[in-house]
Order: sequence, then structure tokens, then C-alpha cells
Amino acid sequence: AMGRYNEALESFDAAWRIDDTDMSILDNKGRALLFLRRYEEAQQAFDRCVSANPANARFHTDRGRALASLDRLEQAIEAFDHATSLDRNYAEAWKFKGSAQLKLGDNNKAVLSFNRAIDLGIEDGAVLRMKGRALENMGRLEEAREAYSRASVVSPTDQIVWERIALIDESEGLLENAFSAIDRASALDSGVK
Repeated sequence: AMGRYNEALESFDAAWRIDDTDMSILDNKGRALLFLRRYEEAQQAFDRCVSANPANARFHTDRGRALASLDRLEQAIEAFDHATSLDRNYAEAWKFKGSAQLKLGDNNKAVLSFNRAIDLGIEDGAVLRMKGRALENMGRLEEAREAYSRASVVSPTDQIVWERIALIDESEGLLENAFSAIDRASALDSGVK
């Protein structure tokens, strides 16, 4: 997969030499750089995109993703805030904003951001898992288990979800449920589906 992203970078560079005004080329290059974990270069690409088109919510969101990858979480949240001020319905910005807020320990705000992303149609396992984690961090175990349970339906092979369910069930004295969830997590860990 890494080879394909490196090939994509070469293609984006060639396309950029032909048309250095098309910021979507530079944005896609930045996304490939993110995948390759070349975060500084990705941020530089996204900074140029934002400078050229400051009204583009996707560019601000991608810039925030690069900043979050560099652990510059406050700056990332500012970029996500800018994206959502441009487009209140840009679900990806809410998703990544929630992730950054969770990393900062701002669990309540993270839950609100994840809920907004979900309301806008993103209900992938990662969002539900992160929402569950934020709720769990706040001691809201019943709601956390509900989020993890929804995540287990959307992403049944997510081992972490099953482990979190087991921990909550164990803490609430639901030992049979906890054993069942840990069996599921163990099966995934060993490659048995």
C-alpha cells in the first residue's frame, strides 16, 4: 500500500507541475502524505491550500488532521472550528474535532462533536468507539456501553470495542456478558472470526 501512495505522490507532483493553481491536487497530495506519516509535509501542503482558498472547509479539516497528527491539538481544534464555521454540516470536521478533543481530555466536548458527526451521517465504528471512550472517561458507563455496542454492530471485527464492552460489563457485575465479549476480542486477536 505504501508503494501506491508513493506512486500517487509522484503523480500529484506531475499534475502540480502542469497546473499549480488546482488546489485539489495539492490537497490530495497532502492526504497521501498523511497516510505516509509525513505530517510536516502534509501540513505544509494543507497550509498552501488554505492560503489559496480560505473558504474551503475540507482544506481546513485536512490541515487540522495534519496538526493533530503532529500533536498540536489546540491548533488542530482551531482548524476544525474554522471548517465548521464555514460549513456547519461538514461531518468529517466534527469527527476529527471530537478525536482531538478526546486526546486533550475534553470528553464532554468530544461527545458533542461525535454526536454532531453522527447526526450528519457518520456512524462508523471509530466514531462510536471514540464516543464510547469519552463517555467511559466521564463515568457514564451505560451510555458508553451503548456506543460500544453500536460500534460492535458497525465494526464487528474491532477488537478494542469488544475489550471495552468486557471491561464495562465486568465492572457492572455482568460476568457472563464480560466473558462473552472477551472471548470475542480474543478470537479476533488470534485471527479467528
